[in-house]
Amino acid sequence: MSIIYNIKTFASRIRDKIYYQFRKKELKLFRDVFFQDGNHCSILSMNCFGGHIYQDLDIPYESPTAGLFFFPDDFCSLLEDISILKRNILFKPISKWKLANDKMPTRVHPYPIGYFEGTDIEIHFLHYYTEQEALDKWNRRISRFNSCNFIAIGFQQNECSQETIKRFEKLPLKKKVFFTNWDLDLPHAIFIEKFKDLPNSPDPYKYPQAGANGVLSQSAKRSQQ
Repeated sequence: MSIIYNIKTFASRIRDKIYYQFRKKELKLFRDVFFQDGNHCSILSMNCFGGHIYQDLDIPYESPTAGLFFFPDDFCSLLEDISILKRNILFKPISKWKLANDKMPTRVHPYPIGYFEGTDIEIHFLHYYTEQEALDKWNRRISRFNSCNFIAIGFQQNECSQETIKRFEKLPLKKKVFFTNWDLDLPHAIFIEKFKDLPNSPDPYKYPQAGANGVLSQSAKRSQQ
């Protein structure tokens, strides 16, 4: 690993410890809603957001969606048939998404691109170095996933459109939220006003200082509507 990568990793850990102080109260609410009486709710997140919550709560990942991301339309396709999660993961050298291919040379390291067998739904294993590492961790975590009790969390990222968010809203899921920079009149869309002038939503978990530190409590409340 490069010295620059190590420095960035160290700085990121320090930052996360500071931001954790902003999240303490909200974490308690989130835990009370989703992790009561041993009946844990799995977090199926479009990006690393769910992994951050598991880390803060100091519990094992009960979902395979940690250290990776989906493109928004692929995420919706997966949620429309959650049984796809049980399919074998295969790998490919090039993404079907031009944006992913264009960004790959700028990444700290190239990452594996997986897809579910028999589909074109891609999994971008952003924080993994090898296909074997990605597959091993996916298989270990998918065994803990509670398909009968989970919350789906989406984000306005990677060429997301309003039509995609509306598609997400139509999903017949009891627990779901979608973070967006657009003020949409949708029950499960959480508008983050501080990000309204940005083309994409940054990970709100990392920006409590931007006024987005209410994301956990909003997730808990909206997902119960």
